[in-house]
Amino acid sequence: MKREMLLRALSCLHILAWSIWWGGLTLYAAIVVPIATESIGALEQGFVTQRVTQWLHGSAAVYLATGIAVSAWCRSRWQKWLIVVQFVLLATLVMLHRQLSAEMDFDLKTIPDGFYAKHANYLWLTTGMWFVGLVYPFIALPLCSSFSSRFCHSSSDPES
Repeated sequence: MKREMLLRALSCLHILAWSIWWGGLTLYAAIVVPIATESIGALEQGFVTQRVTQWLHGSAAVYLATGIAVSAWCRSRWQKWLIVVQFVLLATLVMLHRQLSAEMDFDLKTIPDGFYAKHANYLWLTTGMWFVGLVYPFIALPLCSSFSSRFCHSSSDPES
């Protein structure tokens, strides 16, 4: 019984973490970035985005960490693979973000030639992670819910 309650609590935390990351990224990309670009310009908006992105990466890390913990109890290969794919995407995004940030001149608010070509790769990877995140709850989360015990370790486990 304790194990089932722990799994339920962890699953709820995981769903909440997914919601914060995916919803935050969606809201920021769909609403905040276009309005900021229109209001203060693309270059200035990019310097704001550089800082906000660190928070988005952090929320993704919490979502994936809780996903790893939940998937340890589950038999769903889909959940495990989707978490791994997103973890690889996030690690790549963090590395690219560091490279792009190193090229930005925060004092003069300038970027070098060729920056936007590299940034486009970053945006495509972000879109890929967003899309996997969109699909994830429909494929993976129901498989490890407390209502679907056939996909998770049996409650007849002695540690239950």
